[in-house]
Amino acid sequence: MERRVGKRSARLHVGGLVLYCGALANWLLDVFRFSLPHLNYVVWFSALAIPPALLVHGFSSGNRVAKIVSLFLVGPLAAASVFLGLLSVPLVPHLIRTGDDPSYERLSSVPVGRTRVTLYRTDGGAMTSFGLCVRHEKTLLPGLLLVRRVASFYPAFDARLEPAAEGRRLRIHKIASRSDALPNEVEVELAENVYF
Repeated sequence: MERRVGKRSARLHVGGLVLYCGALANWLLDVFRFSLPHLNYVVWFSALAIPPALLVHGFSSGNRVAKIVSLFLVGPLAAASVFLGLLSVPLVPHLIRTGDDPSYERLSSVPVGRTRVTLYRTDGGAMTSFGLCVRHEKTLLPGLLLVRRVASFYPAFDARLEPAAEGRRLRIHKIASRSDALPNEVEVELAENVYF
């Protein structure tokens, strides 16, 4: 019986860690997003809760190996998750009040075939400048987007999107920035289905 519980606990930990790593990879690489910012935050905080939950589960089990694995493997991930969660919590009141993500303000959007290209202003808080992120987005299911970051500019605070005459190309004009290092205009190639 104890061996069966140990295997179940190990599967739970492996499954939880795979889910957590997948959520972090999605956060870093911008592959899937919800069109509603509230849902993005629900998924984010749910993913951040996985390592602390696994840590508690590992220590509450009677298995000595699970306690050691929890301490050395899951413990640092739980500490990092709590830290990231504490950084994200101050954004929640604005999100609840307005329905908009204060760290990713949508400025404009241009339809391109069955997809769209959206310009966002990023705000990392008081210690950073504004930046711009241009994403190519396609609706997979109602509310679920397939996303690819096609350009980003930092520091920058405004720009204009314009489809180019050559079909699947997009011009980003008048990139407003205090930095002379950024170009005034950039042209990007767009894939028909975001990635291919």
